[in-house]
Amino acid sequence: MTETSAENGLAVGVISTYSGLKRLSTSDTISSSTATLSAGNEGYGVCVDSVSEDPDSPDSLSIAAPYDGTCNKINGHDVGLVDASLRTVVESTGQIKGGDVEILVKASISPISAAGNDYIDTLTFVATGTY
Repeated sequence: MTETSAENGLAVGVISTYSGLKRLSTSDTISSSTATLSAGNEGYGVCVDSVSEDPDSPDSLSIAAPYDGTCNKINGHDVGLVDASLRTVVESTGQIKGGDVEILVKASISPISAAGNDYIDTLTFVATGTY
């Protein structure tokens, strides 16, 4: 849940530790990029499935590009890049009451992707009020 009394809104951003899914036991990495993920093609990123706020919220949340593509849990696989830069995912231009954001982390592999159960990344989300 996100709320802010900051007059000029808020920004929620993401930073990735490895700029991709890094395999611990080898140097293999599934790089992150802005893309439409599909079976047979390597990719990794995040997208926003939904945003909402209380009916009496002074402002509404907006999904920032490129995280605003078709994104859901079934067949929408447009993701935005995650890397070492703080990238804004969701924002508002005014105060928010009862804000809710569902962010999905997605990955796909190719036939030549190295198999393994030790791929990792750490995503840090930062919410900042704008005064």
